[in-house]
Amino acid sequence: MGIKNLLKSITPTSLKKIYWGIKLVNYPESYLVKTGFIQSKISGSLTDTTQEDLPWMPYPFIDFLKERLTDKLEVFEYGSGSSTRFFAKRVHSITSVEFDREWYNLVTEKLAPFKNSEVLYQEVSKEYIEKIKTHQPDKKYDIVIVDGRERVQCALEAIKHLTPSGVVILDDSFREKYCEAIDFYRNNGFKKLSFSGLKPGGLLLDETTVFYRSENCLGL
Repeated sequence: MGIKNLLKSITPTSLKKIYWGIKLVNYPESYLVKTGFIQSKISGSLTDTTQEDLPWMPYPFIDFLKERLTDKLEVFEYGSGSSTRFFAKRVHSITSVEFDREWYNLVTEKLAPFKNSEVLYQEVSKEYIEKIKTHQPDKKYDIVIVDGRERVQCALEAIKHLTPSGVVILDDSFREKYCEAIDFYRNNGFKKLSFSGLKPGGLLLDETTVFYRSENCLGL
């Protein structure tokens, strides 16, 4: 396309889009700048403006967690990564199960400074789903995060290993294939609270849901 044709194609509407696009990525008070979204896209890391690790979950949910996590909480996580480090800084302990050997090695290395964290390697199988039971058979967890493989089956297993005030967090809960898990918790007397928004480094509208009972460790 020649310069003249290019100039002809520029409309007042497209100029406004360009203007507001520049404002969104440069204005210091822009949501995309203040959350660290722009920085995370540029760096390719799931961090905020202070370089703190963030879960790959919607920003509104991350803000919700920051206000409610305490150093008394015991956490189990299906799937590991920057979320594991995020929780390790805030809770009493976190145990994660990871199915990808290369990723497991990387996460384990980065978790070395955190003595309250543990990552277990397990290929996707029945053993992966039941790792929460077999690792420490008598232990109950305040929070179980379902963010790995076989999420419906992991969510169904998680309910057996909650403390009386325990909650379950299901990431990407908007996916139709997870409806069985949502219906399961509703039928078992749990309420649900969903958070929608951008994830660090993401582009689409995503959703994370918390399943909880009247008495719960997050003060809902």
